[in-house]
Formats: sequence, structure tokens, C-alpha cells
Amino acid sequence: MQNRVILAFRKRLKKRGYTDISVFQVKHPLTRVFTGKYLVRAVEPLSGLAVSRECTLEYMDHAFRF
Repeated sequence: MQNRVILAFRKRLKKRGYTDISVFQVKHPLTRVFTGKYLVRAVEPLSGLAVSRECTLEYMDHAFRF
């Protein structure tokens, strides 16, 4: 089951035209422990370019709320 914050963030991105949205947990390369950040990848609606960014849950909870 997906976190409600991540699900709402995906929905807001989709509403603004982003496609191929994917969210992955970022894990430390040596210990393989979750770092508390997520890698968000999507395709922009106007340029069609793929973009990616590392985000925390706090950022996702407040982003694209305008």
C-alpha cells in the first residue's frame, strides 16, 4: 500500500499534465537502508523531457498546492 502523501502528490502531478510518474525510495548505497528521501521521475507536459528530483515527504505534502 502506498503512503497517502505520495499518492496525493502523484495525483497533483498528473493533474498538471505530467506523465510517466514514478516514485522510488532512495537507499544508502552501502547499507541499503532507506534514507528518508524519494526519487521522483516524470515527463514534463510542455517540453516532453524527463525530469527527476529527490524529495522528502514534507516537500511532497506541500508541493504543487496552488
